[in-house]
Amino acid sequence: MANKKSRPISRRSFIAAAGIGMAAVSCARQQFSPTSKEETIQIGFIGTGNRGRYILGELMRFRDVRIVALCDVRQDQLNEALALAEQRYGSNAVTRYGHHEDLLAREDLHGVVIASCDHWHVLHAIAAAERGLGIYLEKPMGARMNEVKALRSALHRTGVPFQLGVQQRSDERFHRAVMLARNGCLGEMREVLAWCPPSVAGAPEEQTAPPPGLDYDRWLGPAPAVPYTRERETNKWWWHISDYAAGFILGWGIHPIDIAHWGLGEAALVPMKIDGTATYAKGVCDCATRWDIAAELEKGPVIRFRSTEEAAPWSEKYSLKPEHGTVFIGDRGWVAVCRSGITAEPASLLTLPLDSLPVQIPLRQNHLKNYLQAIRGLEPAIAPIDDTVAGEFFCHACDIAMREGGGLVWDPRREEFRDAPQANARCSRQNRPPWLLPNG
Repeated sequence: MANKKSRPISRRSFIAAAGIGMAAVSCARQQFSPTSKEETIQIGFIGTGNRGRYILGELMRFRDVRIVALCDVRQDQLNEALALAEQRYGSNAVTRYGHHEDLLAREDLHGVVIASCDHWHVLHAIAAAERGLGIYLEKPMGARMNEVKALRSALHRTGVPFQLGVQQRSDERFHRAVMLARNGCLGEMREVLAWCPPSVAGAPEEQTAPPPGLDYDRWLGPAPAVPYTRERETNKWWWHISDYAAGFILGWGIHPIDIAHWGLGEAALVPMKIDGTATYAKGVCDCATRWDIAAELEKGPVIRFRSTEEAAPWSEKYSLKPEHGTVFIGDRGWVAVCRSGITAEPASLLTLPLDSLPVQIPLRQNHLKNYLQAIRGLEPAIAPIDDTVAGEFFCHACDIAMREGGGLVWDPRREEFRDAPQANARCSRQNRPPWLLPNG
């Protein structure tokens, strides 16, 4: 990869190039160039928690991939990931970092996997894009919509490959459900149902010193500076604290909602009235613990979105496991899908040949392999930002509408609420300096 052979850039130079925003790079920018078939794809990781280590293990299965760098602000997670990598590559084969700038300043990377906390996703991804690296970003893209818009601008500007970690797009069951919906095999679409697990309540409120090995100020990053409370940084709680995430209405909801939007296509991009009910936790955790939401499209079906318990009648009716699912209902049939199976009426839809249908969507059967193929320039990513942003913003819009009492109209093309300034204000957040979003 010829453009990766220039003089190494020090961390100090990298940060100086980034400016106050710490994410936008000027003189440190690199242009993406596909990796040749003969080269080993060299990958770095930012974020080595449970999900990061799972992806690490999966990528190490590929013979044409080498993990060369790991970064985390939690030493316990970093140590676990390093031990896994050294089992595969040997001692001292992988470099560890506490700051993402140091990792991204390397000249030997072709791609980066970002599995940090949600509030850091966009800044990490923008910095990687400006370095010309292929990006695999764990879902969701960001904790607020303005962050995701900034990432989209950076990806359009740099042209780097981008794969969002909505891996259901690389599963033939979900692919079949979407193909049936997009090709009119169910008739006129009447309803789309989606459900997922909710957030939890009950995080400890006890203020204490951060544990050894945690760079707490760096972990907070762009989020508000608040005193440390016990276990705040663990997966048990941060997912459900609105300073760092939107809760599972987005973090889990993006999976079934992404499939819903993938199946509806352009039909989902019309103004919709969002109404319903939701219950929010109080205390350290403050995200939705249950919801029952209906989005009535001005032209098209109703999208109904519920948390798992509220959706129990759906999972029973469509013979799916209760945790999550997506159902497309037309006037001539329906198809229901989750990670454990697919059902349909009429049942013949499950064996209908798909290759002769007019709307064709590529079938990818390994999400990470598709990402690697995109780095090589051999095929496009199946979950690029322009194809996944509408589903992510829908989840955000549902959360905001419920916090505002419901009855709001969301316009997916304008990416704003209609005549609702207070709701629109919730779509953005000012980052804590110096971790600002880039201008433009």
